Amino acid sequence: MLAPGQLPSWSPGPALGAGLLMLGMVQVAARAGSLRISRMPATEAILDTEAEPRGGGPLRTRVGFVVLALSAGSAVVPLVIRSEEALIGTASGTLLAIIGVALIAPAMVGRVCRWIAPRTGAASRWLAVRNSDSYALRTGGAISVLALAVGLSTTQIFALTTASATADHEVGEGTVAEVVVSAPAAGGVSSSALESIQRASTSTTAVALIRSTAIRPFQQDGGPRAEEYPMLAVGSDVGQVLDLGVTDGDLSGLTGASVAMDSGAARLAGVDVGDTLPLILSDGTEVEPTVVATYTRGFGFGKIVASLDLLPQGPGGPYDQVLVAGDHERITTELAPLLADSPGLRIDDSSTALVGPAAQDPTRVLNIAVSLVLIGYILLGIANRLVATTLRRDGSGSCCGPSGPLRASSARWRGRKPRSSALSDPSSDSRSLSVR
Repeated sequence: MLAPGQLPSWSPGPALGAGLLMLGMVQVAARAGSLRISRMPATEAILDTEAEPRGGGPLRTRVGFVVLALSAGSAVVPLVIRSEEALIGTASGTLLAIIGVALIAPAMVGRVCRWIAPRTGAASRWLAVRNSDSYALRTGGAISVLALAVGLSTTQIFALTTASATADHEVGEGTVAEVVVSAPAAGGVSSSALESIQRASTSTTAVALIRSTAIRPFQQDGGPRAEEYPMLAVGSDVGQVLDLGVTDGDLSGLTGASVAMDSGAARLAGVDVGDTLPLILSDGTEVEPTVVATYTRGFGFGKIVASLDLLPQGPGGPYDQVLVAGDHERITTELAPLLADSPGLRIDDSSTALVGPAAQDPTRVLNIAVSLVLIGYILLGIANRLVATTLRRDGSGSCCGPSGPLRASSARWRGRKPRSSALSDPSSDSRSLSVR
């Protein structure tokens, strides 16, 4: 999982920090949950713990709908910003939606149950619906945990697959070349092999490319910052083998110290065509190329497309791939003798070869596996809560619980102010005391 040359850092700090954070959250939750009931008289507090409120309160419900509206605003960010940064808005929208569902769940459970109850036929279903209505807070809590499981799982799994599908779509739409020549077993296509390909296919265009990364240094909040971009270094005539979706400028000027930049990344960086872009190449070389064009297909071909002349080794190779445009059958026929003389070379159809930088990331499988484990743990918590609610109904709830006479008696009890001597005064409300 570590990059080459990266060393793990062992420290008890993260574990201690997580433990202290957990203890702090437990203290805050326990004190906040017991604050109201701890200030009540003992008799009223006992009844209040037995009979739950039927809903979450109007203020809680209104705040929940506001949070859901905010989550919808965050969820539509990918429709406006077509970049990896849009995934942050999606994750934020998911968290806000989970909080909103937790806030409105008790009120929604009560309304839905009151609408379903008159329409149920069997007595067991009627009792189940009435029990959910009586324990709206508890049922809403189970729904909130279920929303947490669904929201986290969909975000973790489908955000990655959506980005991968977008990259594959842009690569398929933007690849004009018919054939991709590569040499993975030989460490890449050599410059002599590129010249042989260009001589063999005289009626076509062959363009070499190298995948790399570049870092853009900048200043933000009074300190130095850096952002890493996937970069595709290409030879001349790249416009004849790739359709990057140019929005401004011209790819014909992509020679020497020049680059083309994804339009979304350029907008966020404040860079226009004709500006210089400070970059740090993969070997640490600092360059300042000129932006000659902006394009839209940054998911498939990287945020920066540079000239091969910009690389420290220059245009001499070896190259990751060579894109050949022209008639597919004629290219295959002309390159057949070259393949026989160079066993390391291979020819792939451009529709199946992965041209863009979106290679299969091995960490995706790990992310999905971790997500499934977390989902299983959350579902176990939901099952425990539902079992506890069912046992509560089978015990006191079916006759004397909040769905039975205790609901009515507790309501009458809350209607009058209890006195401190209510339990010892024979003239007190005998019906409520007998039910209790």
